[in-house]
Amino acid sequence: MTDAPQQGFPAAPRSGVESVAWPALLPDVKAKLLAIEFQLEQSEWWTEAELRDPQLQQLGNLLAHAVATVPFYGAALSAAGYRADQPLTWEVWARLPILDLKALHTNRDALASRAVPPSHGSVAELRIARGSGPVRLRISEVAQLMRVAFFLREQIWHRRDLAGKRAVIQLDANASYPAGRREANWGWPMGALYDTGPQVVLDRRTGLAEQVEWLQREYQVDDLHGAMLAFGATDDRSLNARVASEARGLGVPVLAVDDVPNCDFIAPALVRRGDVSIAISTGGRSPAMARRTRERLDSLLPAY
Repeated sequence: MTDAPQQGFPAAPRSGVESVAWPALLPDVKAKLLAIEFQLEQSEWWTEAELRDPQLQQLGNLLAHAVATVPFYGAALSAAGYRADQPLTWEVWARLPILDLKALHTNRDALASRAVPPSHGSVAELRIARGSGPVRLRISEVAQLMRVAFFLREQIWHRRDLAGKRAVIQLDANASYPAGRREANWGWPMGALYDTGPQVVLDRRTGLAEQVEWLQREYQVDDLHGAMLAFGATDDRSLNARVASEARGLGVPVLAVDDVPNCDFIAPALVRRGDVSIAISTGGRSPAMARRTRERLDSLLPAY
């Protein structure tokens, strides 16, 4: 195998994780993400041969680890012709069995590595919703970082309008129809790396017709009926004031962003990493300071 090609770089970055040759990983979670994005962007201009070399190198690292530490793959990879003491080829790669959902559920414990490299960080459980039920996976900090990096790459590739409103439909008991839930930015990682517009969230268990209606419309007073709390968090101060007025008319406590007279309570800036949550508040006096503090803490906490 050859080292990652140098074309497009002044010098190839040196990885801080010994078993991840490319894309290289650098200290600090945001720096790591942007370093990965830079490398992926550069690779757009590589020829097929230039791209396949580092791909094969990384796949070789992955398979050597799987054979040595993952019981399920010891026999499966050997049966496909893979040998850890020989260079991986694309012909061998093409013969490797594809893991399906049935095998994943049946062999969950056998699919877990018995010796995750210490430089890959702690291992947590990742739950992915599927029509047939949730899929539970074990994922290291490095694998989670790569997962986020490829999500970030998709946003950059499609040239998303960061000033726009992002709508997300996902499993979320706190975002029920018709109001859903509104957030100040696009969340991790986009909202942590860039200034973005707001994000609105709706529970995916909402009926299809209601999902379409929710996506098409803006705020209406009926959204407040049955609410325990209300938030006016748009980029339109007059609309936030209207939300506050109508909420108070219905006896619903309300918070209007950056508008203390129209706030019945305050909401802290939050940093979340898995089961860890940190709240920052300035008592409503300086939302900008709370936001900057949140962004600083967000950059210091490791990926989870």
